[in-house]
Amino acid sequence: MDWLKKYTFPAETSFQDIEAARHRYSLLVKRFLANGTTTAMYYGSLHLEPNTVLVDTIEQLGQRAVVGKVSWCPGWWLCGWGQWWWTAQVTCTFQGPSLASS
Repeated sequence: MDWLKKYTFPAETSFQDIEAARHRYSLLVKRFLANGTTTAMYYGSLHLEPNTVLVDTIEQLGQRAVVGKVSWCPGWWLCGWGQWWWTAQVTCTFQGPSLASS
């Protein structure tokens, strides 16, 4: 799929720049909060450190969220068709006050 190589993979790789990830995630979470989204599910980067930046940003800005780490295999011919689709592995769960305390 050409669009993955042209757009998705370069964008994903750019999140390894921690300062860029910090800036983008801050804008993202602020925009969600400004639009009333107080609880969210995020599929973060393939890389652990940018996901940690996302979790820290969520916590600092006061949003509740579940953050999943995106995991993928580059193609069905390497992993088998059933494993080609992206899956999420939870790296951090629920930030913020418990819903039960509301």
